[in-house]
Amino acid sequence: MRLPYVPVLPEGDINVLRSALITHLSEIYLLLNGRLHPGDNFDGNIITGTTNGIADTEDAFAHDLVRVPDYFIILSVNKGAVIYTGTTAWTTTNVYLRSNVISVAFTAFII
Repeated sequence: MRLPYVPVLPEGDINVLRSALITHLSEIYLLLNGRLHPGDNFDGNIITGTTNGIADTEDAFAHDLVRVPDYFIILSVNKGAVIYTGTTAWTTTNVYLRSNVISVAFTAFII
């Protein structure tokens, strides 16, 4: 959600400034009170996937960033596992990940 444009105020028009500040502070409060979502408010993409059926085997996972990502953050896994980068360079369409445990369902935030 983008904050609305704040107009340039004439000198001395404190009531207009006060009203604009209240509006913007209310919107910031709503954003910080549970309305921030990684996929919507940050330059990243949430992906879900399942790792390979053979441990430590690299798999490609598609993302929609239209750029080469820098990092990933694992948000959830269904098993006790470590998910880590593979050896293939990431591209504008795929990230390459591995897991030390077989068939791990995961959700990750690609940044």
